Amino acid sequence: MDYLRAHGIYVPGQMTVTGFDGVPEALSRGLTTVAQPSLHKGHRAGELLLKPPRSGLPVIEVLDTELVRGRTAGPPA
Repeated sequence: MDYLRAHGIYVPGQMTVTGFDGVPEALSRGLTTVAQPSLHKGHRAGELLLKPPRSGLPVIEVLDTELVRGRTAGPPA
């Protein structure tokens, strides 16, 4: 966002900036982000490493996410 500001691009007026991991440092700066259940994701990854599926096939899981609207997203166009 500092780069955009330095080049005269206004957030969110001219551009929306969105993160994807919900890290507290970015949230404190007002970044709109998609928060993911990081603790659950890490726990589940550990389970799969320690006890892989017997089929040997990849495991696909969909986790809940949440849009956390900050100051970097304008109204929908």
